[in-house]
Order: sequence, then C-alpha cells, then structure tokens
Amino acid sequence: MRATLLTLIIIVPVGCMAMPGGKQLTLNLDFFDVAIGTDCWDLSDNAGEMDRIIATAAHYGVDRILYRVSICGVEAYHSDVMYTADRRSFASYEDRWILDGGCGMIPSYIPQMADVMEDIDPLEECVKACRRYGVEVWAWATVYDSMYYAPEDEFFMQHPEYTWVSRDGSKHIPGVPCYAYPEVREYRLNQVRELVSKYDIDGVYLSMRSHSPWPLRRESSAVQEGCGSREYGYNEPVVAEYKRRYGVDPREVPWDSLEAVRFVELKGEFFKTWLAEAHEITKAAGVELAMNTQITSADPVAANWMYIPADDIAREGVVDELCILSGAGLDMNRWRVLSDGKVRMTTFTGIHSKDWRQSRDSFRRGLEDMLTNPTTSGACFHEFANVYVYNLWHEIEAALKSVGG
Repeated sequence: MRATLLTLIIIVPVGCMAMPGGKQLTLNLDFFDVAIGTDCWDLSDNAGEMDRIIATAAHYGVDRILYRVSICGVEAYHSDVMYTADRRSFASYEDRWILDGGCGMIPSYIPQMADVMEDIDPLEECVKACRRYGVEVWAWATVYDSMYYAPEDEFFMQHPEYTWVSRDGSKHIPGVPCYAYPEVREYRLNQVRELVSKYDIDGVYLSMRSHSPWPLRRESSAVQEGCGSREYGYNEPVVAEYKRRYGVDPREVPWDSLEAVRFVELKGEFFKTWLAEAHEITKAAGVELAMNTQITSADPVAANWMYIPADDIAREGVVDELCILSGAGLDMNRWRVLSDGKVRMTTFTGIHSKDWRQSRDSFRRGLEDMLTNPTTSGACFHEFANVYVYNLWHEIEAALKSVGG
C-alpha cells in the first residue's frame, strides 16, 4: 500500500499551488533529523526516499529547499574539505535511541545517518530530485556551530585556539570560530568554493544558529556580565586590532561600557569581511548568497552571543538575501530601506513542536503571515520534518484559500 500511495504522489503534476505575489515558500530540510527517524526513512532505498520527499514538497507548492549540510561539526554531504559525517561521528550514540522532541517525537537512532552517508551523497540526491521537480535547492551551512558530533581530528577540535577565547584566556567556546584568523576564513571559504563547484545548487544559505555551549545560554537571553558576546572572543587578532584602533586593551574595559560594545562590533566586522569574501565566490559561480540573524544578534548592544551586522550587510549589499529569525509577519522595511531594495528579505520561522496541533497551527499562521506580509519575499519554515511527519501539506492550500490566494 505504501509504495502505491507514493507512486500516485509522484505522477501527479507538480507545482500545482504556486504562491501569489511572487512569494517564495521555503522548507528547511534538516536532513539529519529526517534520516535518523526510524519510522520515516527507508534505508533500503535512500535515493528513492529523497526523490519521494522532494516530489511531495514540489506537488504541494514548495518553491525552495534549504538542504542543511552542517550537522554540529560534521557534514551531511561528501566533502573533500570538511569532516564528512561517518560512524566515528556518532560512536557515542550507538547504545541509545531518542525521541526527537522538536520534530514530532520521531523515534530516532542517530548512527543511522552513517548508514545513509555510506550509501549515497544526500546533497547530490537532493539536488537531482529538486532539478527533476522544478524546486530551487540551496546548501544551508551554519557558521558558529562546529561541535558535538565533531571527532578529535575535525579542524576546530584540532585547533581550539581558533575558537572564541575568554577574557582571561583560560576557556574557549567549543565550535565557535573566530573569523579574525586568516586560517579560519580560508577554511570556511573552501567549503563555499566546494559547494558551488561540486553541486548544481542555486545558492548558499548561511546561518548563525548554534548548538555550542554559549555561556548563560540557558539562564537568560539578556546581555549581562559573563555572556558570550562580552566575555568571549578575545582572540589575538581581535585584541591587536582593537588596541590599534582605540589604544586600549579590550580585556581591561568594563563589560557594560561603550568600549565593550565596540569590541562586540569589531568581532562582527571581522565576520562581515569573511561574508563579503564568500559573496565574491558565489557571484563568480553564478549563485546567490543568504545570511540569517536574530533581531537581538543584529544589534551590538543587545547581542548576547555573536553579533551579525545586519544593517551594514544590507546597506553594503554583502549578500543577496537577508533572513531574520522571527515570525513570518515581521516588518522588514528597516532593512529594505537600508539596502535600497537591492537585497531580498525573508524570515526564518519555526514550527518545531512535540504536539502536531502546535506545529499545524504554527505552520498555518506562518503561511498566512508570509502571504500577507508586503515587506518580505517569502519565509523559510523550520523544518521539513514537522511537515513531513505530521502530514501538514494540506495546510499550504488551506492558507492560500484563507487569504484569497
């Protein structure tokens, strides 16, 4: 019965529910979350499974897939420059199963990802399927999230000195790169080069989302003494440049001073320099580049983790798309004005939940907000697994009808 149903889905004409007003509906395919689901992935036909999920998405009107290449320190594609996910990556999880709380409580076995990686290059198969069904496909990479599954010979595990160091020099935030180092910038640029040269993708989507153990991340989102933005990132090149500009040592300024805000800004400036270099690579390859950030992380005063200088990024056209992690109804006019309309504006909208009703309601509300928001070009819904497991595809048509689309 299962095979018959899936065949019927594939032969129905795809793209039958185009978004009105030029809106782009994006689903974030965090493939790791889907592939480790023991009830929702057929290991005997990995390529066929990828084809079927993309065909289904295309049928219901999804315009773009963000395929997440990053899995907290390892990669969900066959990389020659980064650490490709393998059995060593997940060795500590071989004796346990989990319920994936954010993705519908899917029964999951993490080492199953290694089985998939040994059989196929999932990014390659995703690209093939997206081309087959007329869906845009972007590689989605995180830029501050290189730990948890990283084995000891992964780049940042070998070079902890390239991660954010504390004010007193005694501690690091694992997996959080300092983009002031030329070695770090080149390492991450090599991934961008690989993605645009090896795969027929439409763009590279960079994300600031991070699973690293940021100080006080579970206690509070407020800026305070000891938080990541003010207490960490005192790496040698950042300190040297700060001293050159301002004539003082940033390690000696009060955490709540104007001088501390300048320190936060400087770290963001180094990251923006790397982002501009990445944009040159994507432009030369004829593909687009996107960057996301939270509203708080776009403000050097409010940022409690990293600072992503969204205002400057928009004003200078450092990327082709700026995406804000928020509800799909967010007013993006601030950045539209700063970019003079030259940078596309989208939102990153979460639909994670243990409860299918909450995911359904979040998806429907987000779709309606996206369709009626005149300040954005669309929304990226996080994530594919929730729509897939909870079978929320018909919410797309329902949202279109509710707003008269």
